[in-house]
Amino acid sequence: MSMCIGFKTSELVLNRYSISRRAINLLDEINRLKGEQSNVSFIEQHPPHPVSESYRTVGKEISSNVDIARNYLADETVGIIGIWGMGGVGKTTLLKKIRQSLLGDANMGFNPLFIEASKDIQLEELRKQIAERLKLESSAGKDDIFDVLKISNFVLLLDNIWEEVDLIALGIPHPYSDDNSTKQYKHKVIFTTRSEDVCAKMGAGENTIKVECLESDEAWDLFKDNVNLAVIESDE
Repeated sequence: MSMCIGFKTSELVLNRYSISRRAINLLDEINRLKGEQSNVSFIEQHPPHPVSESYRTVGKEISSNVDIARNYLADETVGIIGIWGMGGVGKTTLLKKIRQSLLGDANMGFNPLFIEASKDIQLEELRKQIAERLKLESSAGKDDIFDVLKISNFVLLLDNIWEEVDLIALGIPHPYSDDNSTKQYKHKVIFTTRSEDVCAKMGAGENTIKVECLESDEAWDLFKDNVNLAVIESDE
């Protein structure tokens, strides 16, 4: 009996010794890590620079095209204006600059509605964008849109269309409508496209602006105008 008690006592002492030893080792490791902490340097990762949304005038050609578009808008006989040219020459930038020039311009008195199209976009998606710009329900139909716009002075800026767009199906009061009830309001449409033929089908007639390729210096200025310079000069 005494042998069993002695054995259990020895086993208990060994267990306590083992636990104490592990605790000492763990404490030594903690102290070591604390000592190394002061030698650790941290590299601060800054968030990427935001892309500039500035559309200041770049180059004589772009500035001139904005003026041409504004002259068309000021002409009461002009309702539809087409901007066309090959891809990548700055048609969208021009359209955004036109929009910016209209914002807060009391003399022109237009509410500019910028809508983005694409090659395969459906009328329903375009109507949804227009409804959202007008603070309507996204499910608003063409009649709902028409009821708001028919008593408004607006410019629809329709970017990147690839074929004729049915303005009536969108709910847009046609700029050349014979409806006398809307004659007191100014309804205008400006669109961009790659095709001169689309300009004709949309009814722009002679009221078009062809955007040519920029000279190398102007193209570089345009690129820098829309991309933060810090991003351009970054090695990453």
